[in-house]
Amino acid sequence: KHPKSGQQQLCAAMLRSLVFLLLEVAVGSKIPTILWGQKPDRLYLSFPLKDVREPEVELEERRLYFKGISQGHQYEVDLKLLRGINVSTSKYDMGEKAVSFDLPKLANEPCWKRLTRSKKMQAFIKKDNQRLYPEECYRQMLQWREAYFYRKLHPEEDGSKSEESKVSSRDEEKKNFDEQLMELRKKAVPRKSRKKKSKSGLNEL
Repeated sequence: KHPKSGQQQLCAAMLRSLVFLLLEVAVGSKIPTILWGQKPDRLYLSFPLKDVREPEVELEERRLYFKGISQGHQYEVDLKLLRGINVSTSKYDMGEKAVSFDLPKLANEPCWKRLTRSKKMQAFIKKDNQRLYPEECYRQMLQWREAYFYRKLHPEEDGSKSEESKVSSRDEEKKNFDEQLMELRKKAVPRKSRKKKSKSGLNEL
């Protein structure tokens, strides 16, 4: 057998690439495994995909979309998140072994019961044991519960802080008015009472 020339080798490589591309299109996109963890104030997601090429990432308040090619396979996922994230401060990293996301939550709240809005069990979504913080989640849950029941027991205080400035202003005005009224009363000249003439005095006239 004659050794292949450089041009033949190049053609063979291009042919293999074309075959892989056609296979990807024919098979369609796969859903990547998603590892997730959280703290009360942020989410951590990881897609264990090596050397991702042509990545596409879209982040919205309650949505995460990812698409990319890893080891000859195309992966794609569109997640509808349970609650909101802060898109402007969210970050992601295309590492050699995984795609990682650091997503701050919109609210510092009790840890989410699940990642997505759907209650249906999804096999590709798994807990990341290295990104679980049960103690922080527990403390936040206790604080939230305490604040919740306090508002329930003291409904009259709900919204009172927003009215404090108005109430204090009205009290101050009333106080000033009362002080001015007292000053005017002190300066006022008392009227002399007129004595009624007795009937006897009239008779004498």
